[in-house]
Amino acid sequence: MEKALLAGALLCFSAKGSSSDVGDGGSSRGWATLPGAKQRPPHAASPLGGEGTWTPLASLDPNVVEFGAAALPDGGILAFGGYSYSLAAGSNATMRYDNGSDSWSQLEPMPGARQGSYGIYVEALGAVLAVGGSLGSDPATGILLVSARVDALDVATGTWKAASAVPDLPVALMGAAGAVLPDGRVVVTGGFGYRPDNPFAFFYSNKTYVLDPSTLLAASSSSSSSSSSSSSSSSSSASWEELPAGSGDFPWQRSAMGCAPTSRGVLCSGGGGDEPAYADAALFSGETNSWTAVAPMLEARNWFGVAATMAATPSEAVYAVGGFCCSSFPTYCFFSPLASVEKFSVATGLWSEVTPLPDPHASFQAAAPSWGSDTVVAIGGNSPGDVLVATSP
Repeated sequence: MEKALLAGALLCFSAKGSSSDVGDGGSSRGWATLPGAKQRPPHAASPLGGEGTWTPLASLDPNVVEFGAAALPDGGILAFGGYSYSLAAGSNATMRYDNGSDSWSQLEPMPGARQGSYGIYVEALGAVLAVGGSLGSDPATGILLVSARVDALDVATGTWKAASAVPDLPVALMGAAGAVLPDGRVVVTGGFGYRPDNPFAFFYSNKTYVLDPSTLLAASSSSSSSSSSSSSSSSSSASWEELPAGSGDFPWQRSAMGCAPTSRGVLCSGGGGDEPAYADAALFSGETNSWTAVAPMLEARNWFGVAATMAATPSEAVYAVGGFCCSSFPTYCFFSPLASVEKFSVATGLWSEVTPLPDPHASFQAAAPSWGSDTVVAIGGNSPGDVLVATSP
C-alpha cells in the first residue's frame, strides 16, 4: 500500500484518509485558519496504472510557502515557519497534523520567524531539526538575512529546545537540504548564502556538513552531570563537520534541492543554481563519506517535496513531488509549478513517472509518516489550499 499527501495543500497518496481545521491559537503568526476538506472522492484507478488517486485532507493556509516539515514517529506531521504572503513576512508558527482526527493543531511557536528551513527528524535526539533559512530581508538593502541557525523541536513535549541544544551550521544558508544516514549521522548539503567579504554577492553551495548526534548526547550528559554553575552549553563540544573539498562535496552547486534517507545513504536531487532548475541526483555514502552521481530525475525541478518509503525492502523508493521547473532563462521558474510526481527505485537506481498531483504545487516539502507500508505526504506550497491523499501508483 503506498500513499502520498500534500498539506497547505496537504495531499495524501493513499486509499484512505480524513479531514478538519487548522488551529490558530497562541502567539504564532503566519498561518490562517481554514476549513478542512470534508468531501472525499471515491477510490479510483490511477491514470498511470496505480491503485489510488489524490483526495483531500485538512488544509493549511495556501498563503504560506517555503516552510519546513517532517514526519513524526507516532504518525504525525510537523510543519513550521515559512513565508506568509498575507503578512508579507516570515512565519514562526508550528503546526502538527494528526491522522486520527484529520486535523492540524498549533504547537509552541518557533524561537523566531524563519522561511526556507529544512526539516529533518533525528531519532537519536527525539527531535526535528529546522536547518538554516532566512530571517527576512534587511530593510535598508533588501538583501535576505540568511541564517546558520539550527533549532530543535522536542517531539515528546512539542516544544522548541534552547538555542544551545544543537550547534549552528558553519555557514549561513537558505535552501540547504539534508537527511539522516543509516549510521544515524545527519547530512546537510547545498543552499545559497552571501559572501562574507561582499554581502551583495551570493553563492550556491556544494559543501557537505555532517553532525553526529552521539556527540550531542555525550555533551548533554556531561553538562547535566556537571556541578559547575558556569557549565558550558550542551552543544559546546559538538559541531557540524565540513567534509573535505572534492571527495566530500556535492557534485554540483545547488539550492532548493530535495534530500531523503535510504538504506544506501542520503539521496539528494534537483534544485536550482546557475540554471533555475536541474534534474541531477547523487547518493551520499556514510561508509566512504562521498557522493556518487546516480540517474537524474525525469524532469528538472526545485522547491519540491521529497520523501523515502519502504526502507530496506525490495520496494524501497524515494518520491519527488511537484516543484518549480523551467529549462533556462529568461523563463521565470516560479511561474511554472509542476503537478508531476516521480519515483526513484533504490533497488534499480532508476526514476519512473507515477500518478501526478491534481494541480501543480511548489515551494513545499514532503514527509513519509508511518500510516502504512508506503505513505508520502507533501505539505504546503503555492496551491489552492487543498490537502489531498492518495494510494501509491
